[in-house]
Amino acid sequence: MALRVFLSSTFLEFKAERKILHRVITRYLSVAADMAEYLTCETPNLEEELKKWIDKSQIIVLLLGIRYGSTCEGISWTRKEIEYAKEGGKEILPYLKEQEIPNTVLDLDDNKRLALQEFVKYVRTRIKANIPMFETTEDLTAVVTKDLCREIALYEQKEYEGSFE
Repeated sequence: MALRVFLSSTFLEFKAERKILHRVITRYLSVAADMAEYLTCETPNLEEELKKWIDKSQIIVLLLGIRYGSTCEGISWTRKEIEYAKEGGKEILPYLKEQEIPNTVLDLDDNKRLALQEFVKYVRTRIKANIPMFETTEDLTAVVTKDLCREIALYEQKEYEGSFE
């Protein structure tokens, strides 16, 4: 089975980072990478579509920043993706953007700010306590590439060992 990576984040906040990561993952690591760029909140059966993409992937790269993102029933789509991936036993690699937060960028909704804090807490307690931080797209690309190289090696080792059974 071919290794696949799914990129999960709020769309607008990480548009540039997602594009660059997709290029690096597919071109230089020769791994298929999926982003649900064409899906919107108006997409029929959005949740089922996202689940299909996640089901095809072995690794989920999660980018966390200062926005909670679009919600459905009060839960962000990014959080829904991650909870589903976690339930499915997927390898999740989270990264947190370290940045000063201008008031113009913050979610104005207090509920969304609190929900984002809860989501980061969920990731820290259930996925990875020490989430790698990044400031620039270059920092992010370097750490994701390093982590994915390690994950690819582990995946290939399991595939190789499984071929003798």
